[in-house]
Amino acid sequence: GEGCYLSQSFELTCNTSSYSATLTSFESKVYEIEQDHVVIEGQLVPFRYNKSSGQSRHTVIYSPFRGDYQFSFSHTGNKFVAIGCDIYSYIIDPITAHIVGGCPSFCRNSSISLLPPPSSCSGFNRCCQTTVPMELRMMLLSVHTMNTFQKSWESDLCSFLMIAHKDFSDFNKFNFSSCKGSDGVPTVLNWGIGNISCHEAVEKSSYVCGENSQCINSSTGVGYSCRCLQGFRVNPYLHDGCQGNLI
Repeated sequence: GEGCYLSQSFELTCNTSSYSATLTSFESKVYEIEQDHVVIEGQLVPFRYNKSSGQSRHTVIYSPFRGDYQFSFSHTGNKFVAIGCDIYSYIIDPITAHIVGGCPSFCRNSSISLLPPPSSCSGFNRCCQTTVPMELRMMLLSVHTMNTFQKSWESDLCSFLMIAHKDFSDFNKFNFSSCKGSDGVPTVLNWGIGNISCHEAVEKSSYVCGENSQCINSSTGVGYSCRCLQGFRVNPYLHDGCQGNLI
């Protein structure tokens, strides 16, 4: 509620009947909050095939937090997953227009309805996955159909891309028979405070790291976070929030 958050980017709306919370600014369900990241409900991104030729070449902007500079996709906490037959999927940095990641996904036919476990999501069974190579506030997701001799796309409706928590493996919970992309997937966002570095922040009255804490520059190069010093714990964002020398 009012007065319980640093800025509107961090405002939470709690639902006491469902015991759930959402980040108000971009209406995403929150699964977990840590000192430097939050796990939210991201979405599947569907791409529909051209049924006559199988050709498909689509690119969409993906940013569930609507470009808010306080948040970025975690490159250590997420993986990029593509599900579909005979596709190559890309992550594109919208600032540089460079391809920064991607993977191919093949299958003999689209009757492979049950996806393999993530350890074998290798690109030859309707599923491929790779790392998210860098911190991005938004990204372009792109799919190109590869028109192989198998023509497996003839019985497939669409393909799906997602940025998912690195440990997520419950792919079979999704309804891939539709192209609505309404299912949610856990996604890790790093968050930072402001748009200045620690060096600049410590000189300002708005600096929020409390006693017995240290300032950590954001990995995106903009903003910072706070962390309790070794031997202290609880909340580094309150003046006396880092409590108790445990050594």
